[in-house]
Amino acid sequence: CLACCCVPVRVPGGHASRKLDPKAVMANERTCLHWMHIAMLLGGVGVGIMRFAQGTRTAALAYGGGMCVVALVFIWYALYVYFWRSAMIQSRADVRWDDPTGPTVLSVVLIVAMTANLAIKLTA
Repeated sequence: CLACCCVPVRVPGGHASRKLDPKAVMANERTCLHWMHIAMLLGGVGVGIMRFAQGTRTAALAYGGGMCVVALVFIWYALYVYFWRSAMIQSRADVRWDDPTGPTVLSVVLIVAMTANLAIKLTA
């Protein structure tokens, strides 16, 4: 569950609220677009694998579908963090806005998907 990683944590040393900074809003949007770009690349790879699978190779179709699911997970994460950070920025809360565990989890998911591709290629 990625919801547990985005719990607001008080920043030590200050009780004043943060100033609403346009750079923070733009950085949040830019980060979301970067995650969406990666998701579109993964989705394109998944669709390409499914499209160019020779005949009806179920392993290649399953892997392509798995890559599309990984792309959907990336899209979900990008939107979740974008809206979470937007709420934190607009409320001017004196909390951390970063997510230290989300990218690690997504990297592990991607590594598992790529390892599955390698295993499919070696067994075929």
